[in-house]
Amino acid sequence: MTAVLVPPQKEYNAIWIAYVLFGIGIFMWWPALLGLVVCYSKRNSPDGGFIASHHRWLIRSFWLSLVGYVASLAAIAVGLAPLARDAIRSGAGKHDGHWEQSLDIAWSSIFATIGGASLGALGLIAVWLWFVYRVIRGIVRLSDAQPVP
Repeated sequence: MTAVLVPPQKEYNAIWIAYVLFGIGIFMWWPALLGLVVCYSKRNSPDGGFIASHHRWLIRSFWLSLVGYVASLAAIAVGLAPLARDAIRSGAGKHDGHWEQSLDIAWSSIFATIGGASLGALGLIAVWLWFVYRVIRGIVRLSDAQPVP
C-alpha cells in the first residue's frame, strides 16, 4: 500500500487563489492573467503533488480559450470585410460639380457579414462556456482533493 502525498497548505492556498482569479476572469480578462502568473510560478513546485495537475489545467484553459477567442474574432473580422470593402468603394465623389456621399452596398456583402459575425459570435459564446466549464470542473475536482486530467 502506497501513501498518498498530501500537499502542504500553501500549495492549496496558491491554487485556490488561482481558481478565484480565473473565476473572476470569466467576466474580466485581467484577473485570469494574474491567475496565469500564479499557475506558472507554482506549477513545478516539488511538494505540489496532485495540485500540479490543476496548475497545468488552468494554464491550458487560459491559452486554449485565448486561441478560441482570437479565432472567433478573426471570423467576425473576415465577415465584416465584404461590407467594409463595399463601403470604401462607394465613398464620396464629385458629381455635377458637387461633392456627394453615397453608400452602395450589395446584399451579398450584407449576408456575408451577417454570416461571419454570427459564426464569430457563436464561437465567442462557445469558448466562454467551455472556459466556465473548465474552471468549475477544476474547482470541483480540487474540493474533492482529486487531480484533473
